[in-house]
Amino acid sequence: MIAHIVLFEPKASVTPEAREAFLDAMKVAFAEIPTVTRSLVGETKKIGASYEAKLGDKTYSYASVVEFEDMSGLMAYLEHPLHERLGHLFWENCARTMILDVDCFWLNAKK
Repeated sequence: MIAHIVLFEPKASVTPEAREAFLDAMKVAFAEIPTVTRSLVGETKKIGASYEAKLGDKTYSYASVVEFEDMSGLMAYLEHPLHERLGHLFWENCARTMILDVDCFWLNAKK
């Protein structure tokens, strides 16, 4: 499984309408691009864990995880027209980001 992990911080100037358009584009892309097997998007939460003090000065308010069966599925997603639209809105709305593509494996996974 390949996980496309995107941490992002919206621009302070993003309007509520632009935010909704961006979220709608995510929903559509994740639902309609056939190689997406699972997707999650959420707002980060501070829980008082000790590692939070070690995150440095660059934190991100949101995270997205999009899963694919394999690397070809990720590449098809990245080249899909719906992702191109999403990417355009992403760069219009986000001040900064960190993007990772991870070849995942599970140790002692629970069923």
